[in-house]
Amino acid sequence: LVTAPPLVVLGLHKIAAVSMDLNPTLVDMISSSLFLLLVFCQVLAKMLSCDIVLPDSVLPWSEAMTYSLDLQNIFQWDCLAKVSFGTKFVLKMLIPIEVLLVFVLCYAFARAASILPGGQRADLSVAVNNYASLTVTFFIGIVQSTVDVFQCYQHPNKLFSMLSAPHIICSSPEWQQMALAGLLAML
Repeated sequence: LVTAPPLVVLGLHKIAAVSMDLNPTLVDMISSSLFLLLVFCQVLAKMLSCDIVLPDSVLPWSEAMTYSLDLQNIFQWDCLAKVSFGTKFVLKMLIPIEVLLVFVLCYAFARAASILPGGQRADLSVAVNNYASLTVTFFIGIVQSTVDVFQCYQHPNKLFSMLSAPHIICSSPEWQQMALAGLLAML
């Protein structure tokens, strides 16, 4: 699992380094189709979180679509240590920075490896383009992770809870810390 992100980054670099012209290749068409499919899944997952009624044929796929919005679900932090909801919330908001660090490290290692005999020089513009492309691809999920803390609903006892975490009471000290983190992430 630890080696997967660098391999993905190197694979993206290899694919993106191919020159683009007016005649798209099969790889270009497949990557564009996958991008559109992912955005479609993110929109459907967001619709499901808003209690919008979808056809029964979509419902079996609904849980899988939520992973396109919240990649943090893949990582089970509780398996490593007791982690509070607030810590998970902040870690989820930091995913773009974590991915940026992976790109920077992969680029640095690729630059270092380029001095070896037969090594190819890493292209910074390709690395930046790949990172920006991933950010655009997961933009809906990134924005969702920052506004989750502000989506609250009212209980019959007039208290408000977070929609994504009903055990967190809005305006509680824990919620206030997460709201501050959410506001900082929006900037």
